[in-house]
Amino acid sequence: MRPELARAVRANLRALARRLDVAERRLDDLEALGHLSHEFAEQLTACGIAVPAVKTADTWDQLLAELARPGAGGGDRPQP
Repeated sequence: MRPELARAVRANLRALARRLDVAERRLDDLEALGHLSHEFAEQLTACGIAVPAVKTADTWDQLLAELARPGAGGGDRPQP
């Protein structure tokens, strides 16, 4: 563990890790496991221990964003 982190922060990370370990062993509530995993990753990122997760854009979302930008799409504009 990093000594520069406050004791309370280190205790919080250990508690979250313990809860995550218990949830992984039980596997009875996958939604809770997902929330705990996400929270643990966020806390690690906030402490500078991990890098933030990169969200990849869906191909469909990329296409719609490209078509929505000014000047994109076909040139079928009405003639004056």
